[in-house]
Amino acid sequence: MLTGLPILTIIICAPIVGILAILLMPKERVSWMRYGALAASLLPLILSFILFISYQPERGGQAFREVYDWLELPLDSGALQLQYHLGLDGLSLCLLVLTALLSVMAVLASFVHIKKRFKAFYSLLLWLETGLLGLLLARDIGLFYLFMEMSLPAMFLLIGIWGGERREQAAGSFLVHHGLGSVLLLSAFVLLWTGGTAEGNLPESGHVLYNGSYESVQSRITGPDTWASPLLGESGEDMVPPSGMSEGMKQLIFTLFIVGFLIRLPVVPLHGWLLRLYQQAPPAVIMLVVGGILQAAGYGLLRFGLFMFPDQAAAGSVIFGILGLLSLLYGGLAAMVQEDFKSVIAYASIGQIGLVLLGIASMNELGLTGALVTMISLGLTSSLLILIVGSITERTGTARLDDLGGLARTMPYTSGILIAAGLAAIGIPGLSGFNGTLLTLLGLFDSMKGVAVALVLGLLPGFVYIPRAVLGVTFGTARESDGSWNDARFIEAVPMIVLLAFVILLGVYPSLLMDQAAASFSHLLSSLNTRIGG
Repeated sequence: MLTGLPILTIIICAPIVGILAILLMPKERVSWMRYGALAASLLPLILSFILFISYQPERGGQAFREVYDWLELPLDSGALQLQYHLGLDGLSLCLLVLTALLSVMAVLASFVHIKKRFKAFYSLLLWLETGLLGLLLARDIGLFYLFMEMSLPAMFLLIGIWGGERREQAAGSFLVHHGLGSVLLLSAFVLLWTGGTAEGNLPESGHVLYNGSYESVQSRITGPDTWASPLLGESGEDMVPPSGMSEGMKQLIFTLFIVGFLIRLPVVPLHGWLLRLYQQAPPAVIMLVVGGILQAAGYGLLRFGLFMFPDQAAAGSVIFGILGLLSLLYGGLAAMVQEDFKSVIAYASIGQIGLVLLGIASMNELGLTGALVTMISLGLTSSLLILIVGSITERTGTARLDDLGGLARTMPYTSGILIAAGLAAIGIPGLSGFNGTLLTLLGLFDSMKGVAVALVLGLLPGFVYIPRAVLGVTFGTARESDGSWNDARFIEAVPMIVLLAFVILLGVYPSLLMDQAAASFSHLLSSLNTRIGG
């Protein structure tokens, strides 16, 4: 269907074209900017759906690979080659669809919640989307880092300009934490590039080429048996394998990757920036954080942590388990005592991040698939909840639980969606949250039975803080002024319906994700089985 088209490049460039168009629009034409941003974000969503339908897991996404030589810098020992290298697999494809979907929903949410500097807002929002889409498609480590860092200035400005009363503090906290993460990740990428990418050309040439292709680097790190890369040639028999990377260097790079991505995920005790962001950022921005920034961190953790360093990941599985349990328990217990609905959602998100880490800690197909499903469910349910709370806050002027109540009478549609979203957050069967939790639990029972039991206990607070917040707001004691609050407008209802539809779809048809992602974990699992005797 898409043969011959640079479909991945079109996905990345569509928001950039939208930015250029918006910058040329008269500043008084706000509706033009809104619908221009909507069109620019809608095209990547449509194309990602087409990719999802036509993707063949057995081919590993090679039909959609795009490789162009970008830059080659001569060095004393050879050359440094930078490539514009795009591709996808089941893991990146699932997150690509999620990011594209939430980008469209964020634009729709901005129609209601953004009241100033429209040209700058939509330009930055599309710039952020470009970076998030690009890092999921990048197959060159330099290109991945470039796209990843594109999100940093855009998000800083989106929080700092359009946030609440303490927006400067929230933006500064975001910048400090992500800046630290960027330094750690840049160090890891530089060490990886210089220590793991040297590939010998034909023996007689004596030329060494430093190539940042992800598959090329991965094959050289994981072992000589996987050295040949289909992305570099039919086979590796005409090339001279490198001597390899020392175990100490592997451990150092792995540690830098893990810490850098965990800051961005984030886990306890590195979660402070996320709490401030939930309180101060507008709903459209929060949606792209929970459905884009956090997903990108989880993706990087899997792609550059587990997939590239399976030995170190297997050895560190206990650490993942401890951090996961800490985040799950802390997030759940803290959510129980919060008096602000946004804070409840923020701490609940931290608990779900802990569940993702527990799935990773299992180091088996069930657990890893559960981690991916939980990541996607987190993006959908948290975005839906924050969208609903944003609509309520716009009408009432507050998100404090004590000041809200009886909304089921005056806002029945919004209340119904809120109850459904709350059930999904708890993990009720038939909704997206259940499948990720179940798969993670089964994966842990196979590898860490004690941790699995602790996980069950860690889920119990969710059955307290979600009903307390949701039922209190919808059926609690109403204030005298509640009768003047209108239900959701059409432009607010559309993203709520769409997000809830995906929550239900993934709840009743989880194989939609599992089938696409299974092949992505096969190489990692085979490597782990070979090394640890699984």
